[in-house]
Amino acid sequence: MHNPEIKLLMEKYPYDSLSRIVSRYLREKIIKIDMKPGEKINISQLASTLNVSRTTIREALTFLIDMSLVVQHSVSKFSVAELNTYQMFDMYTAREIIEIKAGMLLCENISDEQLRHLEFLAMNFDNNLKRKEYVLASEADKEFHRLIVEYCNNAFIKAMYSSIYSTIERYISYSSVALTISEGNPFANAVINQHLMIVRALETRMPNNVATLIQRHLAVGSKLLSFPGLSLKL
Repeated sequence: MHNPEIKLLMEKYPYDSLSRIVSRYLREKIIKIDMKPGEKINISQLASTLNVSRTTIREALTFLIDMSLVVQHSVSKFSVAELNTYQMFDMYTAREIIEIKAGMLLCENISDEQLRHLEFLAMNFDNNLKRKEYVLASEADKEFHRLIVEYCNNAFIKAMYSSIYSTIERYISYSSVALTISEGNPFANAVINQHLMIVRALETRMPNNVATLIQRHLAVGSKLLSFPGLSLKL
């Protein structure tokens, strides 16, 4: 019998191979920091826990290597990819390029329904942040930014974002950990209302304002994760 979580994924993705299912399971564990950056991956132990073959685990890990979530050190040695400040700044630079252009394009065709959905996520983010429900806040944050790109209706921009989305998810998830372990981080309160300001700018269909607000918001996000005394290690 397979692990219950694996069984649920098999029901959700009935056409996926078992190795792809296992890669989905491991990806979620890595994104949510349940498998910590730098952690060694014990193939035999995972195979036993999930009740699958070691070959299936190895095949699953190859998918995660392609997503930059796992590093292979030798034929049989794997570990979860590290988080580091240099990669984080590079990732935020890429996000700026993609999300700013997506936001500017979105001014041309955003619907009232899409605006209301973004507004809901923005308020959800702010409310959870104020209550110090950091995991819930990070989930709202991920979805808010993903939808800005999704709604822009440019297939190439969406493809570029998709190619780095696993890395984006890791750092956004880590932000919930960072806020928990670094009380007094001044950039935590700085992000409150920034999503709503982006929504208001989208309502006015003023692309330059949208670009400025997205850039400012992402700059605060990178500063939050690079706050002195906070190491990108767990």
